[in-house]
Amino acid sequence: AYGTKLQRRIGYALNVAVGITSFVWLIITLPVGGSFYGIELPTLESKYVIFTAGFVAMIAVNANAWFFGRLLITRITHVGTDFDRAILEREIATTQLSLAEQDRRFEIARDVNDLLLEQVSATLTSAEAGMYAAKSDPSVAPRILENIFDGVKKAHAEIRRLSDLLGLQDVKALALPGLRDLPKIFVSYREFGYGVNYRLTGEPLSLDDGAELVLYRIVFDSLENIRQHTPQGTEVDIDFIWQGNAIQVVIKDNGEETRNRLETAISGYTVEEDHRALVERPTGANLNALQERAALYEGAIEFGKVPGVGFTVSAAFPNIAKYRKATS
Repeated sequence: AYGTKLQRRIGYALNVAVGITSFVWLIITLPVGGSFYGIELPTLESKYVIFTAGFVAMIAVNANAWFFGRLLITRITHVGTDFDRAILEREIATTQLSLAEQDRRFEIARDVNDLLLEQVSATLTSAEAGMYAAKSDPSVAPRILENIFDGVKKAHAEIRRLSDLLGLQDVKALALPGLRDLPKIFVSYREFGYGVNYRLTGEPLSLDDGAELVLYRIVFDSLENIRQHTPQGTEVDIDFIWQGNAIQVVIKDNGEETRNRLETAISGYTVEEDHRALVERPTGANLNALQERAALYEGAIEFGKVPGVGFTVSAAFPNIAKYRKATS
């Protein structure tokens, strides 16, 4: 089924020809009055009936095999496997997060643009006033020039910042990801070989896009971290706990336990490892970025390692209800 069209047709023809030849030889060699797999053949006509029925059955089996083979190839070629779709979902999620970062930069760019207009206007006003003041009192010229220089310097710094922000990434157009997209991400990571278990407790609130994006990013980045640092077969528990105006998101994995089990070296963990888990806190650029995003919505994130088991991420937003989606 994976060869060229000519090769597939030749293979199919050979299969049918060999089947017919074998069946004809079997029928011819059977004597009249004998039996064929328990079926009595008292006359020559009965042999012909068996031959016809067997021929039709063989053609039907080959036709079904060809049909389902073509169906499978068409599905793989034009639809893709479950693993292909999992990769696609992950690519879409990554692109959506990139767009969210870009949108944040454009918001900053708009603020910088407003600030630039104010500074340029103030500089023009200072320059215009300086021209008239210098004519009447030349001694004030240095002070006026210094004010103009400071204004231009600040404006230049803001322009440089704006240029850096706009030059970080190409423009993309895609809907921002949110909590509604999490089930598809869970399916994708199950296809990657991770047991993702999702539990929802309490009544969810309808949040604005920014708040949903932060919650989505916490889960997505945690899953990416698990995929990069733990073996396939790791179990991941994701809990969304809604309580009144607050929400807590807890993500736990048993990556270390799974790795030990695969390496058949289950020896528990030492007192030193237990002590380090209590006094040391995981650090890293991604973890710091998540903490900064959570702080924008009055949230806090804690990261911890459970010796001999795995990693835990716990994010709490006690006032998340303040960021409900506006209703029209």
